[in-house]
Amino acid sequence: MTLDEVIQMLATTYPKGLTYLQEEVLRLAWDGHTYSEMADSLHYQDAYLKNIASQLWQELSILLDEPINKVNFGLKMKMRPSSSETVNKAIAFGGSSESLYGPVPLNSAFYIERPPIEQLAYSEVQKPGGVIRIKAPPKMGKSSLILRIIAHAETLNYQSVTIDLKEAEQSVLLGLTPFLRWFCTSISRKLHLKPNLDEYWDADTGSKVNCNLYLQDYILAQLTNPLVLIINDVHQLFQYPKLAQDFLPLLRFWHEQAKQSLNWQKLRLVITHTTEIYVPLQYNQSPFNIGLPLTPPEFTQEQVQELARRYGLDWGNSQGQANAKALIKLVGGHPYLIRLAFDHICYRGLSLENLLQNQGIDIYADHLRNHLIILQNQPELAKAWKEVISNPRRVKLDTITIYKLQSLGLLKLGAETIVPHCDLYNWYFQQEIAKGSLDLTVDSYLNQLEQEHQQIKSLSFTDSLTQIPNRRYFDYAFGREWRQATQQKTPLSLIMCSIDNFQAYTDKNSLPAADICLQKVAETLNNCLLRTSDFIARFEMHEFAIILRNTDIRGTIKILERIQKDLEKVGIFYEDEREEKKHITFSFGVACTIPDAQQSMDIIREADKAMYSSIQLGGNRITISPVLNFSLGG
Repeated sequence: MTLDEVIQMLATTYPKGLTYLQEEVLRLAWDGHTYSEMADSLHYQDAYLKNIASQLWQELSILLDEPINKVNFGLKMKMRPSSSETVNKAIAFGGSSESLYGPVPLNSAFYIERPPIEQLAYSEVQKPGGVIRIKAPPKMGKSSLILRIIAHAETLNYQSVTIDLKEAEQSVLLGLTPFLRWFCTSISRKLHLKPNLDEYWDADTGSKVNCNLYLQDYILAQLTNPLVLIINDVHQLFQYPKLAQDFLPLLRFWHEQAKQSLNWQKLRLVITHTTEIYVPLQYNQSPFNIGLPLTPPEFTQEQVQELARRYGLDWGNSQGQANAKALIKLVGGHPYLIRLAFDHICYRGLSLENLLQNQGIDIYADHLRNHLIILQNQPELAKAWKEVISNPRRVKLDTITIYKLQSLGLLKLGAETIVPHCDLYNWYFQQEIAKGSLDLTVDSYLNQLEQEHQQIKSLSFTDSLTQIPNRRYFDYAFGREWRQATQQKTPLSLIMCSIDNFQAYTDKNSLPAADICLQKVAETLNNCLLRTSDFIARFEMHEFAIILRNTDIRGTIKILERIQKDLEKVGIFYEDEREEKKHITFSFGVACTIPDAQQSMDIIREADKAMYSSIQLGGNRITISPVLNFSLGG
């Protein structure tokens, strides 16, 4: 079979086909890439990609009646003859049982309403400035509920935009300015509006004000009807506390602005997250104490019996009640785990007796393994979970640990007890603990050290004052860009920028004023870079470096013109030796080349020399290196 045939076969079992990310995982796995390589290429965490891949391997295993995994995927698929028979089987299978991955389709008979959350959500989304906060562990029905909120909004002629924070690249999450620009650009494009950030982004006013004005005066002002803005997986920001502390209060601000602004009344927010918020926020700035909080509940016994009826099972009698109780005892009322049981009972020949006898471990293997891997990668969390399994009802855990285990759906909290959520988790992890799977192995210890190393590396790569990459990260990034430009034979430009007379400025002003000056300049320069591939770093004390990928000298000059124009608006002054008030100016040096394998990376030296030529000539000018410069097309 070809890869395209595999994708076509799998797509028939998903109501809306495969997502872009699922297809990319398949393509990279087909070519033999590791999960770590996939994570680097797709800018997702490898644990998240492993979870996506495991669902694909499970689906393929069912369709092909043989075990498929990451290791054998490419080989087994290539060995299978090309035929429409397997694809037709997938179509037939998809027709009898919906895919269990992703939201339950709007027209599905298998969606079970859990009153009153749907009606409460529909009511809140109609309120001017309304906010809905949905918190639940994975696969508890958040996406299915959102799908229905969007459908209800569409009946009211509202527009909707979904921003998934898992899609934000690492570079976007390093600072407030790049994140807000990405956020605003994403909303614009999903509304089919031209991103017009330059008109609303002013270095003097700061990123928060710029973002607010952009949404108010550009996005919302153009809309006749309300906009439902869904922000998925807000918990992704919790690992970036500084960004979270800056961004999350904006959500509350937008809600409060609806009390006095017609434009802001058009905005309806839907926020989803899996964990409790443990980023410190002032009470009057937190968006987690406003609007309508919703936690999709587990299925009740009656709802399990109703779902059984929709699957064609006769569970309406006393025996059915006993069956529903037994299934809930096994997996709790977890919607995904309940549906997975019915799917195997109705379409894959499994009896409830066998499911209970095997304690569900066979059909829930991937789900359980995902939890095991997460715990193995977090030794402190694994240690706490072992205590819960080994000492039910007696264990005491700190609040953050409880939050983390709850976010995985592993815990059930009583008035004074902490116990496993269901028998499935208790049985499975008792076995794994007996095998030593949660012991602190060399691998898990090394993994913990690697995570700590990555956190330290992230800090060591960021300039603490300006919150942009530092010289260390510049050296790494430039080497990467140089190698890529050499391979692709594309132009690479480097701009060096120095603040003129900075020593005079610091002599006449306090240290905090000098720091503010550097912060304003860094933010302005960063705002001028509109492509995610462009890179800025603090090179030296008052010098900055900008790398422009695939940009010739003409494109570089255009970007420089925009930079000069925006820097003029910063409005920072100093007094010269005559105590005359002077506007701070800047000296630039530019070098541009198409690298080749024989050429050393002396573009840095050339750009630096060009910048110092500008300084020696009195500053406030651009000097282009004559050594490496070239012009495409004449």
